[in-house]
Amino acid sequence: MKEILKLNKIVSSLEDQAKQVTEFNGLLTSINEVRVQLDSNKAQLYEATKAHERLIKDNRDNSKQLENKITGFEKQLDAIVREQLSTSERIGALDILSPKDFSKGLRASDKTIIEHLSRLYQRIETIEKSQQMVRRNSYFLLLLYTLSMLGVFYLLVSS
Repeated sequence: MKEILKLNKIVSSLEDQAKQVTEFNGLLTSINEVRVQLDSNKAQLYEATKAHERLIKDNRDNSKQLENKITGFEKQLDAIVREQLSTSERIGALDILSPKDFSKGLRASDKTIIEHLSRLYQRIETIEKSQQMVRRNSYFLLLLYTLSMLGVFYLLVSS
């Protein structure tokens, strides 16, 4: 009977051990499932990290391009501001007439032009009169010359 008791103890011990082995196998299975999930999560995390690094690089490149464009725009804006200031200074230096002053100047220049035209017309009339006198004198001289030639011819023919 002792042996049966020993055998019962051994069987009980083996049953406990089998129970523990089953629990251990369940635990190992759970650990393996967790390990597979961890490997899967690790791969996903690696891909997400690579995608994130690409996004960061693209973001840096875009930031540099944007910074270059902003710098270009700032330079263009500075040039426009300088040109506008220069134009404002040139406009300020101009002697701009008001419409009233322009009308006064226009009337004064019209009056001056009329006076000059009047004097020019008088000079033209004086020159025309002189030319008429020169023509009359030329006709008189031509007539006198012709008469003298006729007189000379007459004298030559009569002698």
